[in-house]
Amino acid sequence: PNTKKGFTLVETIIYVAIASMLLVTVINAAWSMILSNSNTTGKIDTYYYSRLLMQEIQQQIKGADDLIAESSVFAIHPGVLALDYPADNDVIIDTYTKEITVGGLQATIRKLQITVGALPAIDLTPDQVNVTNFVITNLTRGSEPANIKVELSIEKSNPGGDPNYDASIDLETSISLRE
Repeated sequence: PNTKKGFTLVETIIYVAIASMLLVTVINAAWSMILSNSNTTGKIDTYYYSRLLMQEIQQQIKGADDLIAESSVFAIHPGVLALDYPADNDVIIDTYTKEITVGGLQATIRKLQITVGALPAIDLTPDQVNVTNFVITNLTRGSEPANIKVELSIEKSNPGGDPNYDASIDLETSISLRE
């Protein structure tokens, strides 16, 4: 009698097929977690940038002596906010467009910038963020201190249009100048 024990070819093929299915399942689950993490990170980053931008705009408005209405652009995108500060250190918050490359793809984004007095403009947004809406509305009535409504929408730069990397946020606030 032949007492050798081992696997037949059919058994080996079945075991390899089961192991392959398990491996594919594990890889798919890991890939889904990676994509989910990328999307979550993009949303967190976008939210973080939007809150920082609004905080900077609020500080600039609250610290200004007055609104320079004739230099501001109201009720359209892209808006311009011009604020009167003492000693010719007026502040202008506006946007400009820039060509960037993300993942080998070219894209045109809109960036928010601030100019203080005669100093060069400073970017308020990184290249990973596209400002899709920046609208300033003058809500001031009569002789009360200037009251300004700011609408800001940003999105994560995603020139490939991959839905796994989409992230955007819309914010709106009203801020009064100090008296």
